[in-house]
Amino acid sequence: MDISITIPNTNKKDFLRKCLCSLYEHTSGLNFEVIVIDNASTDGSAEMVEREFPDVRLIRNTERLGSSANFNRGLRISKGKYWAVLHEDTMVTPGLFPQLVAFLNAHPEAGLIAPKSIFPDGSLDSSARKFPSLWGEILDGFFGRWIKPDLFYRYPEEQGDEPFQPDWISATCLIFRPKALAEVGLFDEGFWIFYEETDLTYRLRRAGWQVYMLPFVAVIHHRGVTSGQPVSPLVARHWLPSRYRFFRKHYGPKALLALRTVDCIVSLLRLVRWGLTWLRPERRVAAQARMREYLTRLRMAVGIGE
Repeated sequence: MDISITIPNTNKKDFLRKCLCSLYEHTSGLNFEVIVIDNASTDGSAEMVEREFPDVRLIRNTERLGSSANFNRGLRISKGKYWAVLHEDTMVTPGLFPQLVAFLNAHPEAGLIAPKSIFPDGSLDSSARKFPSLWGEILDGFFGRWIKPDLFYRYPEEQGDEPFQPDWISATCLIFRPKALAEVGLFDEGFWIFYEETDLTYRLRRAGWQVYMLPFVAVIHHRGVTSGQPVSPLVARHWLPSRYRFFRKHYGPKALLALRTVDCIVSLLRLVRWGLTWLRPERRVAAQARMREYLTRLRMAVGIGE
């Protein structure tokens, strides 16, 4: 079998159907299996898969699990030469997986590869990133309004056509060499959501495996854009602790303490800023939302609520 493709799903029945339809339509010439991990959905997703896609290996969770645990459930039972994880809100483009498999066959040094991710309108959904660093967090925290994020996060090569090696790639669509995962381990389930792929890619690179993005092939991603909006409860509950876990795990306690200190200062400054904005009646609602956001960040930075 050429490749095993794991697709976790949480209450996205319609997206999952489109994903599976595109996968079976555009993955010709390969012997592959599809594993759907239904994450205790209540919208009939599992029943839809059983009824419409009988060839899919369906695993039902009895309780809601995090991203890492869902990925791992599929990876542990994968039988293919290569193992992939794919978000349920994606659509596969013609020839996507055959080209990815061919690249892995030709590059034995590659432990992980990924296509670029695009939105349905064809615009880039940037998914190649540089590893987080303390200096990057300082620049972003204090000067992020004036400095382009490409300076400390992104890769301009993502806009081109040649394979390149970013630090890490978001888990929209990732293809692994099982030998590499056998060496470094699967996703760390201590990351419920956020930073799980950053952590795994960091371990792969540290072990000497190469990571490639192939921008000449693309997966379509339906993720909503929320840039500029206050953080959601999900982000407040999981993104900040995952960020601290990554720094503690890979950079050590001193780097984590420095990061928390930066977060405290930035949160206090922005609380003051939005507190002054609150004095303007026409901006009061927006200011209250931002003040709640930075109060949450401040509490997390000092270790309250983790």
